[in-house]
Amino acid sequence: EASSVPFIKDLVSKGVGVSVLTMLSVIDDVSSGVLCAIPFDGPGLRLHVDIVTPKEGYRSTAVDRFLEYLVDSSLQKKDTYDNLTLRTRNDLLES
Repeated sequence: EASSVPFIKDLVSKGVGVSVLTMLSVIDDVSSGVLCAIPFDGPGLRLHVDIVTPKEGYRSTAVDRFLEYLVDSSLQKKDTYDNLTLRTRNDLLES
């Protein structure tokens, strides 16, 4: 098990194994022929990500608007996810 994308790509390029990575993280390697991407047409994969911000202190207006967009779009899509755990919009914007 490895969590560093560059390390994972290095292992895969050396034939140690395979991995599931985002296309964004491998596009240059695929374009240069170092790695081969195999499209996955299955039931879909879910990727859990967290948006992290400073707990206290300054946040730019742009960051606040971005967080607002993320929370609003997540709330609109909430019904499509089985296990979505989301703090309220105000909780996120005030943290």
